[in-house]
Amino acid sequence: MRARSLILGAVLATALGGSSRASDQESDAEQGRKILTGSSFIGPAWTEGAYAKVGASWGAPDPEKDPEGYARAFNTRYGLHPAPYPNNGLPMGLRKATSKDGKQTGLQIDCMACHGGSIGGTSYV
Repeated sequence: MRARSLILGAVLATALGGSSRASDQESDAEQGRKILTGSSFIGPAWTEGAYAKVGASWGAPDPEKDPEGYARAFNTRYGLHPAPYPNNGLPMGLRKATSKDGKQTGLQIDCMACHGGSIGGTSYV
Protein backbone atom coordinates (compact mmCIF):
# COMPACT_ATOMS: atom_id res chain seq x y z
CA MET A 1 0.00 0.00 0.00
CA ARG A 2 2.81 2.38 0.88
CA ALA A 3 4.49 1.74 -2.49
CA ARG A 4 1.26 2.68 -4.32
CA SER A 5 1.03 5.90 -2.33
CA LEU A 6 4.62 6.79 -3.19
CA ILE A 7 4.08 6.08 -6.87
CA LEU A 8 0.83 8.05 -6.94
CA GLY A 9 2.54 10.94 -5.13
CA ALA A 10 5.42 10.96 -7.63
CA VAL A 11 3.02 10.92 -10.59
CA LEU A 12 0.94 13.77 -9.17
CA ALA A 13 4.01 15.82 -8.27
CA THR A 14 5.32 15.44 -11.80
CA ALA A 15 1.95 16.25 -13.38
CA LEU A 16 1.22 19.23 -11.16
CA GLY A 17 4.77 20.42 -10.65
CA GLY A 18 5.13 22.11 -14.01
CA SER A 19 6.57 21.41 -17.39
CA SER A 20 9.77 19.51 -18.03
CA ARG A 21 10.11 21.15 -21.45
CA ALA A 22 13.14 23.16 -22.40
CA SER A 23 10.73 25.91 -23.32
CA ASP A 24 7.15 26.34 -22.15
CA GLN A 25 6.46 27.88 -25.57
CA GLU A 26 7.29 24.63 -27.37
CA SER A 27 4.40 22.24 -27.97
CA ASP A 28 4.57 18.56 -27.14
CA ALA A 29 4.30 17.84 -30.87
CA GLU A 30 7.28 20.09 -31.67
CA GLN A 31 9.32 18.46 -28.91
CA GLY A 32 8.49 15.05 -30.33
CA ARG A 33 9.38 16.17 -33.84
CA LYS A 34 12.80 17.36 -32.66
CA ILE A 35 13.45 14.06 -30.91
CA LEU A 36 12.31 11.94 -33.87
CA THR A 37 14.25 13.92 -36.47
CA GLY A 38 17.39 14.69 -34.51
CA SER A 39 18.22 11.72 -32.31
CA SER A 40 19.64 8.26 -32.73
CA PHE A 41 18.67 5.83 -30.01
CA ILE A 42 20.61 2.74 -31.09
CA GLY A 43 24.22 2.26 -32.11
CA PRO A 44 25.55 1.80 -35.63
CA ALA A 45 24.92 -1.45 -37.49
CA TRP A 46 26.45 -0.59 -40.88
CA THR A 47 29.42 1.44 -42.02
CA GLU A 48 28.76 4.53 -44.10
CA GLY A 49 30.67 2.74 -46.87
CA ALA A 50 28.08 -0.04 -46.86
CA TYR A 51 25.40 2.50 -47.82
CA ALA A 52 27.54 3.70 -50.72
CA LYS A 53 28.51 0.21 -51.92
CA VAL A 54 25.23 -1.69 -51.74
CA GLY A 55 23.88 -0.10 -54.91
CA ALA A 56 26.62 -1.69 -57.02
CA SER A 57 24.98 -5.08 -56.49
CA TRP A 58 21.82 -3.96 -58.31
CA GLY A 59 23.07 -1.36 -60.78
CA ALA A 60 22.41 1.93 -58.98
CA PRO A 61 24.14 5.12 -60.18
CA ASP A 62 27.59 5.81 -58.73
CA PRO A 63 27.02 7.68 -55.43
CA GLU A 64 30.15 9.80 -55.96
CA LYS A 65 29.18 10.91 -59.48
CA ASP A 66 25.41 11.17 -59.01
CA PRO A 67 24.50 11.37 -55.29
CA GLU A 68 20.91 12.47 -56.00
CA GLY A 69 20.38 9.65 -58.52
CA TYR A 70 21.88 7.14 -56.09
CA ALA A 71 19.62 8.39 -53.27
CA ARG A 72 16.52 8.09 -55.51
CA ALA A 73 17.49 4.56 -56.58
CA PHE A 74 18.27 3.54 -52.98
CA ASN A 75 14.98 4.95 -51.70
CA THR A 76 12.99 3.23 -54.43
CA ARG A 77 14.75 -0.08 -53.90
CA TYR A 78 14.24 -0.12 -50.13
CA GLY A 79 10.93 1.75 -49.85
CA LEU A 80 12.37 4.80 -48.11
CA HIS A 81 11.59 8.50 -48.59
CA PRO A 82 13.67 11.66 -48.78
CA ALA A 83 14.10 13.24 -45.36
CA PRO A 84 12.21 16.57 -45.08
CA TYR A 85 14.74 17.65 -42.42
CA PRO A 86 18.55 17.81 -42.30
CA ASN A 87 19.83 14.21 -42.33
CA ASN A 88 23.29 14.21 -43.91
CA GLY A 89 21.94 13.19 -47.31
CA LEU A 90 20.39 10.00 -45.93
CA PRO A 91 16.77 8.98 -46.47
CA MET A 92 14.20 9.26 -43.74
CA GLY A 93 14.62 6.15 -41.59
CA LEU A 94 18.42 5.98 -41.72
CA ARG A 95 20.66 8.06 -39.49
CA LYS A 96 24.31 8.46 -38.64
CA ALA A 97 24.92 6.88 -35.24
CA THR A 98 27.69 6.58 -32.70
CA SER A 99 28.12 3.74 -30.23
CA LYS A 100 27.57 4.54 -26.56
CA ASP A 101 31.31 4.37 -25.88
CA GLY A 102 31.96 6.73 -28.82
CA LYS A 103 34.37 4.31 -30.50
CA GLN A 104 32.24 3.29 -33.51
CA THR A 105 30.33 5.35 -36.02
CA GLY A 106 28.13 4.25 -38.87
CA LEU A 107 24.48 4.05 -39.86
CA GLN A 108 21.40 2.70 -38.18
CA ILE A 109 17.67 2.75 -38.73
CA ASP A 110 15.78 5.27 -36.64
CA CYS A 111 12.21 5.99 -35.56
CA MET A 112 11.35 7.57 -38.90
CA ALA A 113 11.62 4.22 -40.70
CA CYS A 114 8.14 3.52 -39.28
CA HIS A 115 6.91 6.92 -38.08
CA GLY A 116 7.53 8.88 -41.28
CA GLY A 117 6.22 8.50 -44.78
CA SER A 118 5.34 10.02 -48.11
CA ILE A 119 2.04 11.01 -49.68
CA GLY A 120 1.97 11.99 -53.33
CA GLY A 121 5.77 12.27 -53.40
CA THR A 122 5.98 14.63 -50.42
CA SER A 123 7.67 13.32 -47.27
CA TYR A 124 5.99 13.89 -43.92
CA VAL A 125 6.97 13.36 -40.31
